[in-house]
Amino acid sequence: MKFHVIDKEGRSFVLRTAKEEHKDRFKKEFQYIKTLYEMGISTHKPMQVGVCYKDKYCFQLLSYIEGDQAEILLPKMASKKQYALGRKMGEELQRLHSAFPISGVNWEEQYNRKIDQYIKNYHNCIMKDPLIDAYIKFVNDHRYLLKNRPVCQLHGDFHVGNIIIDPKDQPHMIDFNRMKLGDPWYEFNRIYFSFRVSPNFAKGLIEGYFAGEVPSAFFLYMKFYLLSIMIATLPWSIPFGEEDIAFAKKSIQTVYDTYDGLLRVRPKWYDALEDR
Repeated sequence: MKFHVIDKEGRSFVLRTAKEEHKDRFKKEFQYIKTLYEMGISTHKPMQVGVCYKDKYCFQLLSYIEGDQAEILLPKMASKKQYALGRKMGEELQRLHSAFPISGVNWEEQYNRKIDQYIKNYHNCIMKDPLIDAYIKFVNDHRYLLKNRPVCQLHGDFHVGNIIIDPKDQPHMIDFNRMKLGDPWYEFNRIYFSFRVSPNFAKGLIEGYFAGEVPSAFFLYMKFYLLSIMIATLPWSIPFGEEDIAFAKKSIQTVYDTYDGLLRVRPKWYDALEDR
């Protein structure tokens, strides 16, 4: 659970709690945030971590970031401002990945298992979408991309819903509870959530991450990871009801369209902003 708490002096904090069995995960996540904060990356200031309520629960206490989700504020901003904020977050994401390189992880084996599970879940799903068959074929045909990839510590759920823009229009990363190890470029598997809100922000994010020199190979990887996530979208949505099912179906169609029926490597929204 997550709370906005205010102390006797009127200072605001974020209090996150979970059952005691998650305390090791909470401590690891807290240390991760602490390291990022000390690096100067824009995120919560970590205050305290521990157990509480007769040791039945664990908690994190973090500074509260005033503002609102980028998902809400970006559409109200000028396109150049959206791009600039994306660029800043791309630079910070690059710093985050560079700070936590990992060795000894077989990403190819690990992600192939995940793809297999995504496909199995889809085939066992009570709902079907004909576009997913095309997605599965593309992903299966491009599994070779997983060979010899670097691995680092990832945010794990990086998109405009997990970025707060403060009253001074500065962006901040939040919600690290899905942190995981993986290919740095895998972090862009959530790009749909960003480009549907602000293509300018999404383009700035990519160009900021690569300091303006985006490798041509990156776009194939981004497409591969995005499509693999789309395979999982429909089975994921069903337990949550009609609204989430409709969102999943729209996502699947939008991604298909932005790649011109999967014929493109770079998405249409990216090339439409060439004048940046």
